[in-house]
Amino acid sequence: MFIMPLIYLIYQILTEKKNRNTLINFGIILGWIGDIFMLSNQNSPLIIGAIFSFLIGHLFYILAFMKLSSSTTYKKKFYLFLFIILFYSYVCYIQFHYYLIEGFKKRNVLPHGIIYLSVLGIINSISTFNLLTKFNFSNFLIFIGTILFWVSDFILVRMLFYESLFYYHLIVMSTYIIAQTSITIGMSLIET
Repeated sequence: MFIMPLIYLIYQILTEKKNRNTLINFGIILGWIGDIFMLSNQNSPLIIGAIFSFLIGHLFYILAFMKLSSSTTYKKKFYLFLFIILFYSYVCYIQFHYYLIEGFKKRNVLPHGIIYLSVLGIINSISTFNLLTKFNFSNFLIFIGTILFWVSDFILVRMLFYESLFYYHLIVMSTYIIAQTSITIGMSLIET
């Protein structure tokens, strides 16, 4: 619960005030709010609050990541961007269809799950596109962060809706913390 304020503080320290990205600040804060909601009982309605907080936080990250490439780059590399989106859409479909649909139905969160999975696909598409069009350490860290979000959330859904093995908590939290830290450091390197 206290990791996100620490990551927020790291971002503030690593980034000069004039260069701080408000979207990243909001993404980190909403991640923290989602973490607080996740502390509730797994059957609590607050889980929906956690999903919503993480979803909005990811949307702020998406907007920040989209600013890393100019609109001209998106136009010039449209087919690459389209391919990446189609690839992640396929991965989302497979993940949803074969692994997650029953759990979402059991908990009556099917629409939320579909929306959230779509946002994860978009955030991964944008970070992949940024990495492929401008390969540098910052974009690499951001890419690693978004992939680890996917891993963390996939395991979290398995843990919440299917089975909770004792080591799932450790995997979820470690991948989540590394994801947030990678994105924060990647963005701070770009913004300094």
